[in-house]
Amino acid sequence: RLGIAEPRWWPIPEEVLCPQAGQGAIAVECRSDLAVAERVRALDHEGTRAEVTAERAVLAAFGAGCAIPLGVRARHVDGALEVRAVAVAPDGSRQLEACRRGGEPEALGREVAAALEALGARELLAHEEGR
Repeated sequence: RLGIAEPRWWPIPEEVLCPQAGQGAIAVECRSDLAVAERVRALDHEGTRAEVTAERAVLAAFGAGCAIPLGVRARHVDGALEVRAVAVAPDGSRQLEACRRGGEPEALGREVAAALEALGARELLAHEEGR
């Protein structure tokens, strides 16, 4: 109807649309039985855990959940953890971005959050939530 030829879908690059924290990660929850916990531990992926920990640290610094326009993506690049966070006004009129590389996931997430805050992200996000 629109005359669109194949493909009918296109991936959106993360540089265009930064995902919400934890997207694509799978969590496994089990009872506290040590034997079960040991079996499940084999499923843990250290790199993914570090990435999600950093992403969640950015959100925590803003006291945020998934209801505000704050995207965070952590990934391993050249042996280091890289965290990129983007706060965007819903109408697209303003975008703030911070990106850092480091080692310790939670500290790196807090560093990225501080860099975003220095750019005015807290005010942007507070305004968007109607605070």
